[in-house]
Amino acid sequence: MNIEKTNEIEKLNEEQSNLKQIKDGEIKKLEEIIMEKNQLIDNMNERLSTNNQIHLNTSEHETNNEIPSNKNAELTRKTLLKPNVKNQYFLINEKSIKSDDSHNNNNNNNNNNNNNNNNNNNNNNNNNNNGNNSNDNNNNNDNNEQLFHYLTNDNYIKNLIQKCSLSSYSMKIINKCIKQYQTILIQYYNEIINLKNNIKLILDYHKDDFKLMMNIIDELKRQQPQQPQPSPPQQQLPPPEQQSKQQQQQ
Repeated sequence: MNIEKTNEIEKLNEEQSNLKQIKDGEIKKLEEIIMEKNQLIDNMNERLSTNNQIHLNTSEHETNNEIPSNKNAELTRKTLLKPNVKNQYFLINEKSIKSDDSHNNNNNNNNNNNNNNNNNNNNNNNNNNNGNNSNDNNNNNDNNEQLFHYLTNDNYIKNLIQKCSLSSYSMKIINKCIKQYQTILIQYYNEIINLKNNIKLILDYHKDDFKLMMNIIDELKRQQPQQPQPSPPQQQLPPPEQQSKQQQQQ
């Protein structure tokens, strides 16, 4: 018995040492993965900062090298930046300035009509914007659903990663991280769906309780007994002595 126990203890110690070695090896691999991931993040941040600096330098260079243009070019630039309706109004104003005095009134009337049309168009645009704002919440929900399906679609993520020039080891690390994030995202998404369903179920229960309460109130109203009508006043009988006297007299 002692020999068997000793052998079992030795086996358990060997298994424990093997598990410890495996654990240490996995920890070392994870540390290497974390170091490489941090290095990739640092490299990406350096690239982003370099690109941002290049963009800023380019924009400053273009701003400093701008040459003031003449009035005609400036007018053309302004008209190109305006909407089409306002461009037409601008051209009408130009023609009215160049026209004769005899046609000024007609041109002014045309300009007023164009202004009225522009105001009507602006009002219509405002109405359309108000109508569109009412649908923003639905559009946001649809966009969130679409984004969730994109982020949890393995083929979509795979195509995005393949467009980047990364080593196979880096792609393996990124895929592993994405899988973890997808799992967390799906978990949160399911929790949100369950919460929405629970809220809807609670509201339905409250509605049913309210309907039941109203039915009970209606039933009590129907079963409420009617108040008895007052009985007519009874004639008071004379006392027995008077009754006997009346009978004798009769």
